[in-house]
Amino acid sequence: MKLQMAALDHHTAGLTRREPFSFSSQRCQEILEGLKTVPGLTGAVLLSTCNRTELYLTGEEEMPLPRLLLCAQAGVDPADYEGAFLEGEGEGAAWHLMEVACGLRSMILCEDQIITQVRKAASLAREAGTQSPVLETLFRTAATAAKKAKTQVTIQAVPRSSADRAVELLKEHFGTLTGRRAMVIGNGEMGRLCATRLVEAGCQVTVTLRSYHHGETVVPFGCKTIAYDSRETLLSQVDLVISATLSPHYTLTREMVEPLAHRPAVLVDLAVPRDLDPALSELDGIRCFDMDQMTTPEEEAARNAGAIAQIRAIMEEQLAQFRQWLAIHQGSGAIARIKELTTRRLTAGLDLDTLEKEDLIPLVVEKTVDMVLFSAKESLSYELIRTIEQSLLERQSRQGAHV
Repeated sequence: MKLQMAALDHHTAGLTRREPFSFSSQRCQEILEGLKTVPGLTGAVLLSTCNRTELYLTGEEEMPLPRLLLCAQAGVDPADYEGAFLEGEGEGAAWHLMEVACGLRSMILCEDQIITQVRKAASLAREAGTQSPVLETLFRTAATAAKKAKTQVTIQAVPRSSADRAVELLKEHFGTLTGRRAMVIGNGEMGRLCATRLVEAGCQVTVTLRSYHHGETVVPFGCKTIAYDSRETLLSQVDLVISATLSPHYTLTREMVEPLAHRPAVLVDLAVPRDLDPALSELDGIRCFDMDQMTTPEEEAARNAGAIAQIRAIMEEQLAQFRQWLAIHQGSGAIARIKELTTRRLTAGLDLDTLEKEDLIPLVVEKTVDMVLFSAKESLSYELIRTIEQSLLERQSRQGAHV
């Protein structure tokens, strides 16, 4: 059994190159369904977020390369992405996933959303029927490492999400956001988080809605709303726009903004593929930010070097547990044969039909101990034998009458 992965993220490719690999949840499901027919594969998990697309596979020795499968699904020529993928196998793949789950490879150091995204990827694979025992255990172990890191390690002076980082950038640009007028395009999870953070910073915020259903549509506290199709009418009245949707089309184009006498001073695009027409950055008086500007500043990462070391120690512990589980899982066939051979050897020469239970058990135990000690004779010493005896006596003493 082989474990392999390929990853395309903000470390290895810019936003433009990542865009073809940005898959929706539905598209991920379709891809996983298709992978079930690929010869040699026994399992697949696909992780796709704004900043990364990663494919984890288990299979036979001649299984296809994950990066080639990803390129095929994205409709791009693998030759155009030569060197853009981070690839790994075995423990290297496992270590990479733990780094991802713990937020060490995120744009925002140890950001809050990645652990949920890792769990969702595992869940999608489960629903699609592509979750193998190895991948199931690996993703569960990575999530455990991330949870421990989050509860046991303190990260200082770093925003918790891309929304927080976006608001930081806006504060740096304007000096203060108090009294600024903002429009947030999109009322999904990211859009609502952005709107909430802007309100907290003192902005007057309007959120676009494609539809409204009383009792179902959640509007962030303190925000006004406007129909998505009416967003152009508000552009000349706001100082800044944040767009965070899953739209397949641009939510703002150059043609919408260029004729305005008063243009928003800052446009922030938190979507991949991009929501905002790249040509908007060519207009005078407008500052544009996209996901590649949402990174944690280097000085903040350096300030948290000690915390990062603690997280890596947690990852090492979890990797050791995964390694132990994998050894047992991969050796399950051999273990079954060992049990069978051991049973034959222990019962050789015994008339099981005539022996009473109270006679059989001591005989089998005696043979077992002899066999184990003989197989380990090169490592045995008198001190080790005494240590084993003492350990058994102490356990018997603790268990008392239950022995």
